[in-house]
Amino acid sequence: MRIPTWIILPKILARSTGLIYKMSLKNKFNKKTKLSEILSFSEAEEILSKYNFPCFFCPFFSIEISDLEIGEVARNYNIDLENLLKELNEKLSEKNT
Repeated sequence: MRIPTWIILPKILARSTGLIYKMSLKNKFNKKTKLSEILSFSEAEEILSKYNFPCFFCPFFSIEISDLEIGEVARNYNIDLENLLKELNEKLSEKNT
């Protein structure tokens, strides 16, 4: 699935304002991780789309990107948070090795 261009803008804004930092092996994603941090990881969009993550299509996404925690969104939309985090962290570990 191709993500619309307007969704990428918050990611660029977050990078330019310093909200996004490079994840390392000691920094694993967890339920409190902000969406802005997760989207700094290049493979995150593909993984989130696989879980039908609704935020990409929400008009408030660009406003809430730095405040929303992945755990909140997963709970509100009945997304399997445990497997989502497992997959994100596995990809992160692969990338950092």
